[in-house]
Amino acid sequence: MANSLIADQASDKHYLMTGFTANISDSYATPDTKPRDMDWDGTNVISTDKNGDKIWKHTGFSSSITSSFASPSTNPNGVCWDGTNILSTDVDADKSYTHSGFTTTISSSYAAIGDTGTGITEDGTDTYEGDYGTDKHYKKSGFTTTISDSYATGGIDGFTFGQAWDGTNMLWIGISNDDAYKQTGFTSTLLDSFASPSTDSEGSSWDGRNSAVAAIPNIVFQVEQAVNRAGTY
Repeated sequence: MANSLIADQASDKHYLMTGFTANISDSYATPDTKPRDMDWDGTNVISTDKNGDKIWKHTGFSSSITSSFASPSTNPNGVCWDGTNILSTDVDADKSYTHSGFTTTISSSYAAIGDTGTGITEDGTDTYEGDYGTDKHYKKSGFTTTISDSYATGGIDGFTFGQAWDGTNMLWIGISNDDAYKQTGFTSTLLDSFASPSTDSEGSSWDGRNSAVAAIPNIVFQVEQAVNRAGTY
């Protein structure tokens, strides 16, 4: 059974949910304040925070840190693991980055669509990003600026954060309503939702087993996507 993970800045915690529901089964304190986003690499949580401007690798789902490095700029809003490299986004720099493995070394980058990019995820072929300035989700051809599809989120919540792909559907957090959303495929059709554990959600991820939500009185919700494209990372 797949579950959600949630990061919350009000409580500075990461949460393990029961399925795609608001029920909490486990939690731990985040390594710093203002957690932004999180992902699952198949074994460990990967997370970001605004206060320390770092990207962290945890030991499993725990507060223990295996490794960390400084983010490329001062507001890392999105992070995901593509099976080989870290992908990240930064609002202050208005850029998306591909790192070399789990390191600060940047192998590729491009300018964000708008100046309020809020998350990044991928499906093994294409990259998905969101922007709350345009209130849209974007599907890009690989890790490029080429947009192959997009749709507006304003009909559900005008402030999209923490986009994630579960192998079939788009997952994200709306900070206006503080809800986690699941949409049918890459469309605006709402499939499911639940209330996030705090009052300001900001990220989401999916690992095929666990979703993640993070908040930062500002919650960082992220629902992991790790196992969906080939089993496990």
